[in-house]
Amino acid sequence: MTSRLLFIMLVWVIIGCEKTTEPEEEEEVVVVEEYSIQGEIDKAEDGDTVLVQPGTYEENIDFMGKNIVLGSLFLTTADPYYIGSTIIIGGGTNATVTFQRGEDSTALFTGFTVSHSAISSEGGGILCRNSNPRLENLHLLDNHADHGAGMYLQGDPGPVIKDVVLEDNGGRWGGGMRLYLSTARFENCTITGNSSRHGGVIWVNESHPVFVNVDIIDNSGGDDVGGGIKFMDSGGTLRNVRFIRNSADFGAAIYSTGSDITLENVIFYDNSSADGGSAIYAVGSSNITAKNVVFSSNTAGVNGGAIYSVSSSINLVNSILRGDSPEEIYFSPDGDLASIMISYSNIQGGQDGIITNDNGTVEWLDGNLDEDPLFADVENGDFHLQEGSSCIDAGNPDSEYNDPDGSRNDMGSYGGPNGDW
Repeated sequence: MTSRLLFIMLVWVIIGCEKTTEPEEEEEVVVVEEYSIQGEIDKAEDGDTVLVQPGTYEENIDFMGKNIVLGSLFLTTADPYYIGSTIIIGGGTNATVTFQRGEDSTALFTGFTVSHSAISSEGGGILCRNSNPRLENLHLLDNHADHGAGMYLQGDPGPVIKDVVLEDNGGRWGGGMRLYLSTARFENCTITGNSSRHGGVIWVNESHPVFVNVDIIDNSGGDDVGGGIKFMDSGGTLRNVRFIRNSADFGAAIYSTGSDITLENVIFYDNSSADGGSAIYAVGSSNITAKNVVFSSNTAGVNGGAIYSVSSSINLVNSILRGDSPEEIYFSPDGDLASIMISYSNIQGGQDGIITNDNGTVEWLDGNLDEDPLFADVENGDFHLQEGSSCIDAGNPDSEYNDPDGSRNDMGSYGGPNGDW
């Protein structure tokens, strides 16, 4: 099938009433929108590209199972101006943008701001169910929904999400987004200023997402758990991710229950929990592996400035834990035994920085330090190592952990094979 290129432009028709001599009546202006995005989607066929001119479009759109490209002029110009000037505002009780009829990876939605939806169900900004479109170069701003205010993603395979900003969205569960039975992949995204009344700004339920080059900053889980991400009975891989200034009662950055999570080259900085686990709160037999991870300046109101573990297993390799309060690592005195394995890592306080409450085991293996890592600029969140740091070339010597230049692993977030971010 030959692809077609369709254009949408907002056309405003202004109708003025003829003035009378007396009394002078107020001029009536009627604004008519001649074209709609949905109208053009309805006409489109698989393989078509629909280009949308700048403007504010007050409508809900549904891809209707069509594998088309829908983009602002960002698609043809790469000018970010068109993302902010091509706005879709939904209304009613449905998500502003819907994919739920099996759209595949040839469907692309790119170059828009999706804003100001307010619904009581799922997916204020975007609802994606049992579909895997590409969602790229979007700004999801100030949307509200009970579940997944910015996005609600359900079903496998999930979408690929690139260069998307989720900002100032809010809801009950998953103020930024919620994933259910999804393997969505996130690349080069920023998730900031979102809030959730019942925790889990990003709520991951029975899902296995991948996050690469993602900033999770200034989000709030309210008086609940998971100011950044809440994992429930899930798995996940996070690589080159920063958690900064997130807050919640428990697990200000990550709250994990019954989940298996791999962290590679991740930074936890200045997160705060009212109770425990300001960076990570692990419960319910969670298993967390942290490679080349930095924990710094995180604060818990009660215990576990960096990590709070309840009946869970933690493995720290090539990582640095410094300046977290009231202590770096804390095991709950309740529940089954917790465990932690630490190798080639720099832990403030050494083994004394781990409070076990006689309810778990610590495997203190080779290569561990308790020294100032000489971070470049902690106050401004720069955790590169200064020349002379004892953490340089001090990570695990096995070649699989080598830095990008082939040298021995440096401890911290900029060491290892993924350290050049």
